[in-house]
Amino acid sequence: MRFSPALSLLVVLFALAVSSPPADAAGDAAKPEGFVTGYAAFLSGDYARAQALWQPLAEKGDVDAAFNLGALYDNGYGVVADPESAMKWYKRAADKKLGPAEVALSRLVRAKAAGTPNDPSADAALRQLKTAAERGSPEAQFTLGAAYDRGLGVIPNYATAASWYQRAAEQGLPEAQYNLATLYDQGLGTQTDPALALYWYRKAAESGSPLAANNLGFLHERGLGVPQDDGAALAWYRKAAEAGLDTAQTNLAIMLQLGRGAARDYGEAAHWFRAAADQGDAEAALNLGVLMANGLGLDKDPVEALSWLARAKISSDAALATRATALFDTLAAKLDDRQVAAAAARAAEQVPRPTPITLATRGDGRPQPRPLGTFGDTALAAQRYLALLGFYDGPVDGAGGPRTRAAVLAFWRARDPKAKNGDVTPLLLATVAAAYFARGAAPGAP
Repeated sequence: MRFSPALSLLVVLFALAVSSPPADAAGDAAKPEGFVTGYAAFLSGDYARAQALWQPLAEKGDVDAAFNLGALYDNGYGVVADPESAMKWYKRAADKKLGPAEVALSRLVRAKAAGTPNDPSADAALRQLKTAAERGSPEAQFTLGAAYDRGLGVIPNYATAASWYQRAAEQGLPEAQYNLATLYDQGLGTQTDPALALYWYRKAAESGSPLAANNLGFLHERGLGVPQDDGAALAWYRKAAEAGLDTAQTNLAIMLQLGRGAARDYGEAAHWFRAAADQGDAEAALNLGVLMANGLGLDKDPVEALSWLARAKISSDAALATRATALFDTLAAKLDDRQVAAAAARAAEQVPRPTPITLATRGDGRPQPRPLGTFGDTALAAQRYLALLGFYDGPVDGAGGPRTRAAVLAFWRARDPKAKNGDVTPLLLATVAAAYFARGAAPGAP
């Protein structure tokens, strides 16, 4: 079973490289649906298509698309990681006071200046970050907390980190709630307080943090700060697994394999091991190989089993790699050369497809591209939905103004000719979202 560590903001810089977008995306990019189609492409691992769809929108002032483009270059999705291009696109969105973009831009500017002694841009970037944090941006508060937590451009200070995490956590930011919980859990910058750690893990999990849900599962499984409860552990692991976190998928599968918290179910265990292994989780690949080799929960297939063990034995975890190698050698000795070669070919063909939440845990805190309406900016979300519904053709920049009000009014008048309200309200957002999804888009989809 594995516990999820705190999120951080470390950054790795690579050389510049830009790939050419596929030509067939050009037509889609001109439509409002281009943003949604681009996010679907990102989720499927087609990063070049996502880039091609988002770039024309970003160039027209769409800050959602600009932020997502920055995240592609920041993480190196489909391209070699390119901090300069990432900063360019983050700045487009940051200039519109988009909090997450301000945070991401500040981090990259500070990272760039770190290698240049006395570079004033590092201090300027830190001041910009502090200004955004003092202004109340929870993302900036979280990032400032992480800077003090990890000593990124400042002298490490866990107490200061906890203070900034607390401010963001109280505004409901799950990442801050999660990191604050880890500080209370480990007694960093504050007294060890299992009760407060549990409180903030629970708040983060209820706010949608799969990392917190996974850790709650771990605490209940081990009886750390709470009564030992396999049923509760299984439930929290399942919540995080269904959100796509590979660690939780593996933890859930192990519980099911052992019959802890529920009746033993090799079939469902195999399902979750495969889900995590498909994301590149080596422990899941090892366990899936063992189940396949023995025909537990799925058809016995020694060649396929060997291919999963081959993936597991190259794990960076030395102990896991040693176990996988021993199992691989034992199984390979029972097969002929043709079968071993077939297993090697299958292993080589497998390309990990991590989910966005898993990518975030591997990306040292770098932001991930976001789906529709998740920035907490009501005007931005309204513009996006109204554009998708055909009521708005202006820039999706969160600025509001007469064009946005006119689109809001047109939307309401399509339902009631006497409508007079052009304001962006929670009722409007709920109604336009419902109208969009009623056209056939799945709820929760981008």
